[in-house]
Amino acid sequence: MTDLRETGQAGLIVLGAGAIVAVDALVIWAIPATGVWPPLVAVGVVATLVLGLLTGLAARLAGQATTARREARRRTRALALQTRIRTAVMDAFDQPLALTSAQGRRLAINRAYGALPDALHAAVTEALTQPAPVSGPDTTVDEFAAGTEGRILAWTADDGRTRRTRLVRHPIASGLGLIRLEEEGALAPAPAPAPVAPAPAARLSVSASRARVPSPDAPRAPALPASPAESPKPAESAALPPDDDDVPVPVPVPPPSPPRRPAAPEGPLDANEVLASALEALADRIHETGADIRSGVLPMVVCARPWLEDLLQTLVGTALHAAVPDRPLRISIGGRVEEGNAILTVEDNGNGTGAETLGDDRRGRLLSVKSSLGVGTTVTVTLPAASGPRPLS
Repeated sequence: MTDLRETGQAGLIVLGAGAIVAVDALVIWAIPATGVWPPLVAVGVVATLVLGLLTGLAARLAGQATTARREARRRTRALALQTRIRTAVMDAFDQPLALTSAQGRRLAINRAYGALPDALHAAVTEALTQPAPVSGPDTTVDEFAAGTEGRILAWTADDGRTRRTRLVRHPIASGLGLIRLEEEGALAPAPAPAPVAPAPAARLSVSASRARVPSPDAPRAPALPASPAESPKPAESAALPPDDDDVPVPVPVPPPSPPRRPAAPEGPLDANEVLASALEALADRIHETGADIRSGVLPMVVCARPWLEDLLQTLVGTALHAAVPDRPLRISIGGRVEEGNAILTVEDNGNGTGAETLGDDRRGRLLSVKSSLGVGTTVTVTLPAASGPRPLS
């Protein structure tokens, strides 16, 4: 039996016309043989009409099937061409790129993305399939996919280092998104403690026949100078008299360390002046990021000015580095006095990273860090409050 999909529209018309001719010929032959012509003529007319209708319907269906097959082949070729073009364009970039669906499923990747470590693959998959707080703690995956967003992924490499990678998603059409990965750097593991150098010892002389011990009245070797400027001249150095059968055993002596810089004195400080100086040093970076920095009236504190200025520069600089693309960065700086302590706070709405670079205790000052990925970071510094009137705003 001939398959309808394999028979063209013209072939069906030919088959239908042949069937009509055959039925009419049979009716014409039967009329003289039977002598009953009215019923046979009626049967022939009805059969011709039915065969004509069936032939037209089959030809129409065959035409629609042919058109559908052509459209399917054209669509398949177009999709294959788009895939080749997309793959060629994505492979032209050294940066890892991936095309994802609205549900976070990867549709296409380039060679750089395929060469990523398995740990980073798992971190990206978890970030795309689980709810991620972007603008608040209740943000869902659909809200994350609604606009271009970025966040930091922390993952452990094969060498044991904790690496940070920025994941940026650019929305396209129909729920599609382009994933872009940027290397943020590596956090080196805690360094091993440096070996303690041996203390300088006097030069020993070992003889094959005797061991000579210096007497109490013998001149002693001078002590190690505190700085190169205090080093005595070679002529003034005391040494033991040489011995012919002595075998000298030298002991390495480490070079003297440079003199330590004295710490800055501590005293009452106006934290507002110190903050203004710290922000002035970061003026270029603040202008580049367009950050909105707001500060209240800070209390008087007791500490060293260089230390406080360096700390404020570090906190504000970390907040500037944690800015989220396409989202205005806001940094709020405030202060209050509680139970004789001045509490300074630095709060931002960045991506919630960078807090690991801040120590929990700096020169005895209590410093606490609270951060939420994609929400922001709040740093609280507790200092002794200075007695005296509160500075005017």
